[in-house]
Amino acid sequence: MLNYLDSDEKVPDSFLEEEKLNNRDNLKIAIDHASRNKKSPQWIAIERQMRVVEKHVENALQHWGARIGIERRETIKERPIVLRKRRERIKSEANWKLFYYKFNQDHALPNLIWNHKTREELRIALENEIRAFSSDKDLAGGTLIAWNHREFEVQYQCLSDEVKIGDYYLRLLLEKDSPDSPIRKS
Repeated sequence: MLNYLDSDEKVPDSFLEEEKLNNRDNLKIAIDHASRNKKSPQWIAIERQMRVVEKHVENALQHWGARIGIERRETIKERPIVLRKRRERIKSEANWKLFYYKFNQDHALPNLIWNHKTREELRIALENEIRAFSSDKDLAGGTLIAWNHREFEVQYQCLSDEVKIGDYYLRLLLEKDSPDSPIRKS
């Protein structure tokens, strides 16, 4: 499947039109979410008044402390300045449209068997991995954890009966009548 990312093959127009219908508008979703969770104007006014009161109390305590001879101790610790990394626009050169198009199709090629069963096993494996990661994240509390994608592997049980030599499934290689088949070249 990953070979489709490097392919120059084009996706049919019918798929592109269908994909446009299924696209999420993340910006609109974020704006809607922000507007739903926006604080009321009354609450914002109360917060401003509280900040003003806090400053007045702080000033009064400073003056009172100075009158009776208590020096103000500096409690503010200097925090390191952390600069945010600049966002860089990195354009993926992989052919993701073709990958998604081919991902939803069935393939029975000598070097690729991809069908409903393999997609279902991938879905189950991903759901289990997400469940385990969420559980680990909950157990870690506030500790920052990350998912190691290099350790993630899917064992396709539906392909366990297929005899595989190198990158090729022998049954499909032998069934293929094409003269350019790798097994016919000799």
